[in-house]
Amino acid sequence: MNNEVEKVRQMTKQLNTQDMMEQALAACSELDYKQALPLLEELAALEIPDACVHLAYMYADGNEDVAKDEALSTIWYSKYFFLLRRQIQEGDAEASFKLASSYQYGNGIRCDEKKAVEFYTLSASKGHAEAQFHLSCLWKYGWCGLKANPEQQMYWLHQAVRLEHPEALYSFGLMYMQDDFDNEQGLRFIRRSAELGFWVASDYLKSQ
Repeated sequence: MNNEVEKVRQMTKQLNTQDMMEQALAACSELDYKQALPLLEELAALEIPDACVHLAYMYADGNEDVAKDEALSTIWYSKYFFLLRRQIQEGDAEASFKLASSYQYGNGIRCDEKKAVEFYTLSASKGHAEAQFHLSCLWKYGWCGLKANPEQQMYWLHQAVRLEHPEALYSFGLMYMQDDFDNEQGLRFIRRSAELGFWVASDYLKSQ
């Protein structure tokens, strides 16, 4: 009985934090830092990484509600990366993807393409569809210090397609359409991409 009560409490807590995060992000999008700040601080106290990184963004930019403060921004970035690494140790694929992205683009941390590839690969190997598709692009174009490798590109693209990543489905569909290899099969992938909300696929179908 106690276990069931605890499960309900945890679910309620999760729903509450999700609602708070949505409110905070909506306020941030309107640059209403006065409303967003207390929400993000409360969420950060619960060690929610996304709250920490948005506090870092907020203090890095600043506005009339929250003064720009590079030192505080750095502190919140440090907290963010600490929490991500802890989640990665627990096997969290999303945390690996976020850390990889930070390393690739130098967001709050020194750019390190080798580490970016390492953490993208870790995330992808754990079944993270976005990481799989992103990794396929890195191998296709030779980004992040990689040498273009069609085999690696197709391997990770296939993995993302299996998980129905919308953009991967669209890209895969276009490959079938090339040189009229198999137009109907290609269209099936593109239609599925559109069904999942990828607007580029929807526009493509409208143009046919």
